Amino acid sequence: MRLFKILSFVLLLSISAAPYAQAEKDTPKKILKDSLYKSLNKISKEKKYPLVMQNIQTRLNAPYSSRDDLNVVMFWLRDHYLYDNGDPKFGLSYIQFLESLARSMKQSSPEQSHELKMNSIIHYFVTEYFLQSDLAVCVDQTAGANTREQLDKMRQNYQRAFMALKPEDKEHAYKTIFSSIDESKGRHAYSDVCKSGVVHMQKVLESGKYQEGLSTKNGDKYIDDNVPVDVVDATTWEKRNNALYNTLQNNLLALQ
Repeated sequence: MRLFKILSFVLLLSISAAPYAQAEKDTPKKILKDSLYKSLNKISKEKKYPLVMQNIQTRLNAPYSSRDDLNVVMFWLRDHYLYDNGDPKFGLSYIQFLESLARSMKQSSPEQSHELKMNSIIHYFVTEYFLQSDLAVCVDQTAGANTREQLDKMRQNYQRAFMALKPEDKEHAYKTIFSSIDESKGRHAYSDVCKSGVVHMQKVLESGKYQEGLSTKNGDKYIDDNVPVDVVDATTWEKRNNALYNTLQNNLLALQ
């Protein structure tokens, strides 16, 4: 568990939720100019997600990983989750990172460990909303079956963690969750998740326009192809998002 020992002195990040436009103001210039940060940006823009995560995991686990590298990775995950259109795949990685760090600091720095745990709880519910919002744009509601199952399992743990918070921490978490979601109102859906639907797969197979083999995204199998996915109209998507928002509010209020 050498990684967790190294992480014990990584810079603790703020849990404040800021609009995407604040990314450059909120992230230290030294981090933004770092070659690793720029390299991850380049790979991400090329949509090479597996390569991005492989690069990050290598940095986190290598015996030569420096404090600076780990700080850059943490900021990069945070920035591309909070500021880059609320990308949920980076949100899940960020949550796991915070959880690991919180556990590693529980004995050496209980207060910081608690703040990190709060962070992970807050951003789980935000990320879950983003994921469900992306799935809601799909005409084919069979899309994302594995993602929904994964969320169902994770949700139970985070609901228990939310319930265990002190009243003042619950109030803070609740407000931060919905302020983060409210600031993301302009985000577009990552509609590639719709490729995991049964209807789309059948449509692609019948068209003959697909690459051999299946790819994975957020745990879901999908055919890597150039056939457009079927998405609902903007009004329908907005109604579905409002329903998701209200459900999350009611669920968290019930846990107060």
